[in-house]
Amino acid sequence: MGRTVAIIQARVQSTRLPAKVLAPLGGHPLLWHVVNRVRQTPGLADVVVATGDVIANEAIARLCVAEHWDYYAAPGPEYDVLRRYHEVATLWRADVIVRVTGDCPLHDPAIIGDVIAFRRAHDYAYASNAHPPTLPDGLDCEAMTVGALARANREATIRSDREHVTPWLRANLPADAWGSVRYPTDLSRYRLTVDEPADLELMRRLMELGGVDITWQQALALIEAHGLGGINGGIVRNAGYVVSKEGGRDRRTAD
Repeated sequence: MGRTVAIIQARVQSTRLPAKVLAPLGGHPLLWHVVNRVRQTPGLADVVVATGDVIANEAIARLCVAEHWDYYAAPGPEYDVLRRYHEVATLWRADVIVRVTGDCPLHDPAIIGDVIAFRRAHDYAYASNAHPPTLPDGLDCEAMTVGALARANREATIRSDREHVTPWLRANLPADAWGSVRYPTDLSRYRLTVDEPADLELMRRLMELGGVDITWQQALALIEAHGLGGINGGIVRNAGYVVSKEGGRDRRTAD
């Protein structure tokens, strides 16, 4: 089966909500919730926090040391998250990589396990649960072979492909080499990620009501019971990728 390693990408200089991964949430930094939930996924050999080697991210490194988490601070351009993933995969001797972002504090180990199992069952090079999405934003994860990741790292030249790690795979792998888990009920209208101040406000309300161990199912029930959906309603899913593609930065990295 090989070694499956989860990589959680995190940085301080996020554009829409700076330092969001360190924002207080339920008595802990937001990233604490992400790491501790991902670590409960069965079958993972390691969980690694991947950040950039810039001064601003030293606070993430200190948190990782204090919590005894594995981490990697990558040199080079901070936007090149694809290269960072490949370096972690090499250093941690991974065969399969699970990609998780550090701004989703309600990650579900069972859902991550579904994606891992789905990729393995179909022998896909790449699998996700978000193309198309059927779960709330904030439960997205992806699994890929190291071979597929290495190919993307060699061949992807568009900046948005390198910043967002996996678009190149979906655009270039054969149709029978990748797939996405679909759930029977479409819940993609809900938003349980933290990209904007309104997202953080909602997450704090949910943890005040449901505690730090709240599940995403309990969170949806609270959103409905207390009419909380309007707090962060209307925010575009994957807005960061949309900006990266359409905001004048979708160019060859050599430019």
